[in-house]
Amino acid sequence: MTKSRIFYFDNLRIVATFAVVLLHAAAPILYKFQTVTSTTWWTGNIYDSLTRWCVPIFFMLSGALLLNPDRTDKPMIFIRKRISKVIIPLLGWSTFYLIVQINREVIINDPFMITKAFFENDIYYHLWFLYVIIAIYLILPVLKVYIAGASQKNLQYYLLLCFIVTSVFSYISKFHEVTVDIKVEAATGYIGYFFLGYYLHRYGLSRITKIVMYLLAIIASIVIIRGTYDLTVQNEGFFDGFFYHYLNMPVVFLSIAVFIFFQDFKFDLGRFFLFSLINKTSLGIYLLHPYIFLLLLENYDIHAHTVRAWLAFRY
Repeated sequence: MTKSRIFYFDNLRIVATFAVVLLHAAAPILYKFQTVTSTTWWTGNIYDSLTRWCVPIFFMLSGALLLNPDRTDKPMIFIRKRISKVIIPLLGWSTFYLIVQINREVIINDPFMITKAFFENDIYYHLWFLYVIIAIYLILPVLKVYIAGASQKNLQYYLLLCFIVTSVFSYISKFHEVTVDIKVEAATGYIGYFFLGYYLHRYGLSRITKIVMYLLAIIASIVIIRGTYDLTVQNEGFFDGFFYHYLNMPVVFLSIAVFIFFQDFKFDLGRFFLFSLINKTSLGIYLLHPYIFLLLLENYDIHAHTVRAWLAFRY
């Protein structure tokens, strides 16, 4: 343990790792609205809804660490150091899951189809995260130039802009069937979470603002849970995950609340060996756990529909 270690980063990484596994364990239930019991579906919906913050937290942690203006690596050195830490896992795990999918006859064993699946991020559902991380890493040297000269007010403006053009415009499009044709590409996607993590780490929030965020997070949780049910019913039982999307308003508020909660949470989970191990292997756990789920399903018929999430007893 070094003196420079920020243990709330580790705490967030640990709980986010648990949450992403739980999220993916519960997710299959949501697509069985018409074939599982109401209790089963609502259990999956609640677990999935309350863990939507996990992936944004990973992006926010990366931003808090990598946008630090004190880190002054030259662009090519920075890219080489960071990209190598993602490219190697992407190539290795893509190869692994390609073999899995070819054996399952999901992907055709043909050089063109394999290459196409790799470049189109169509190998396995969770690998998208690495593609997004690589894209952001490529632009980070440019973002750091902005960070070096940006004031707190300027960052607040940028974060508000990201929220409006990504989350608010999405809401308007979904529920009012109006597409706002104002393209602000630099303020869309997951880059906003990078800046959000950096902002919260460097500047924090006032006590009043934190209370407001916690209240918004409670409301957001209810909106995600109930809203997902209502949209799915309106969609004739076919799952509608609009409120689940990581860039939509409720998830943004929920993610901020979790981040600031652990900023003030003074207990260091990393002092325990198991949690410390999870912290160090979080990326590996993220990349491996879908295969574990697949093995349990195909070899033992164990899946989210057949076990109680809270007791692990069969229905």
